[in-house]
This record gives sequence, C-alpha cells and structure tokens, in this order.
Amino acid sequence: QKSISVGGAHSVVASRADIMLQLSKFSGSNFVVRGVVSQDTFDGKGAHILITGVVQTTLTGLTSFAHSVSLVVKQEDLYSFTSTDAPYSFQIHNDALSLLTVSDMDGP
Repeated sequence: QKSISVGGAHSVVASRADIMLQLSKFSGSNFVVRGVVSQDTFDGKGAHILITGVVQTTLTGLTSFAHSVSLVVKQEDLYSFTSTDAPYSFQIHNDALSLLTVSDMDGP
C-alpha cells in the first residue's frame, strides 16, 4: 500500500500499476533528506522508518516532506529465496509520503 498526501488531498493505492502511476508524478523531483529515525516494530521483526526533508517538485514547488515506511520480514511462501538473499530480507508493508504545503503551515 502506498499513500501520498499533498496539502488537504490524500491518495491511497495498492496495486503495482497504481503505485507506479502515483510515483511517476514525482519524476524529476529533487529530494533532500534532513533526518532519518527508525525503531523496531513491537515484535522486533521489522522496522518503522521516518524520513524528513525538503523536495522540489513540479506539483508543489519547494516544500517540506515526511515519509513513513514500515518494513516487515519477507514471507518465504510468497517468494523464492536464493543463496544471494540476506538472512533477513524485508519488504515494504506500508509507506506514506506527505508534502506539507505553505497553506498547511498557517494553521486552521
């Protein structure tokens, strides 16, 4: 699942085709990462990562962003493992990208 919020607009997609279409809107964007924090999931088998920074896009111009990513252990029954797989392979379970527009910073 992939979600993107820009100002008050929010879009959630789940299929690979829809995710690729959604991400294509950011083609040519320049992201500058300012911070990354991570913590284990409650079961100790995954990670939640928060990435913050600024981005220059054709959609919003220069704006701040926050990107939240949840990683879970890759399931053996869904994928075939090879000898090149790390002992702990992960897949993205959920990620959300939020662009904070100037009008959002003004408050209610």
